[in-house]
Amino acid sequence: AYVKHSTAEQYVPDVFFREKDEYGNVVTKEARPLPVEYLLLQLPTGTPKDGHKPLLPGGVAPPKFPTVNREALDMEVFKRYYRAQPDEFFLESLSDINVLFFLHTNDTLSFADSLAEICAAVVAQDREAAQNFKESPTWATLEQILAVDTVLTHSNGNTWSCSICTLINDTSKTVCEACGTPKQ
Repeated sequence: AYVKHSTAEQYVPDVFFREKDEYGNVVTKEARPLPVEYLLLQLPTGTPKDGHKPLLPGGVAPPKFPTVNREALDMEVFKRYYRAQPDEFFLESLSDINVLFFLHTNDTLSFADSLAEICAAVVAQDREAAQNFKESPTWATLEQILAVDTVLTHSNGNTWSCSICTLINDTSKTVCEACGTPKQ
């Protein structure tokens, strides 16, 4: 390695570091050469030592939520994930960082007011707090959105959705029962 010095064409800033000298004083030294100890990093990791996937109580492997930045996520993806979770493992289903990120960033329903509550329950692994959140109006609204989505997805051809108010009308109707918009 070499040290590049400043020239008239290019300024190279000096690098300094601090250390204690033999008398216990903190002194500033020029980093020429830079001590190798300043380039070594120790990064803790959050991977399990045995390399196995975590299991839900009872030895059941949890369904995996897709990685947020790698796949197109919508309420249909969340619905499939959420429906695959047993009710007694609600806290575990929220413990996936990708689920939390999806809830925070989804465009359908804002969880901005309750995200701190969700995260606190997950960090503390507090089943009671998670259950209280599941009974909240925000989660009830999400449940209703997921239920409506199911109705729209599994239509048997006997209904049509209004393009203005999205009411689901019977196919025998030629105009929307709610707003009067003609069937298209």
